[in-house]
Amino acid sequence: MTFRVRPARPGASVAAVVTHYLRQLPEGADPSTRLAFYRALLAAMDAAPKSDHRYAYDATWFAAMRASVQRCIESHSAPDR
Repeated sequence: MTFRVRPARPGASVAAVVTHYLRQLPEGADPSTRLAFYRALLAAMDAAPKSDHRYAYDATWFAAMRASVQRCIESHSAPDR
């Protein structure tokens, strides 16, 4: 399956980037497509401005979300995939 993720708008917050990406993963995507998707999501999250951390829990949410996406990458990178 060939799949391209449309990039989020320039300057989008981390939350907006995550929302944008999660709306694009198609049902039934194969493991290699999912791996590419999660890698693109992680890169977009890391590139998004962090200045939208207005509340104390924002940095914690970002760290937890980033860790979750990283686990998805590791899971889809496993040798049995």
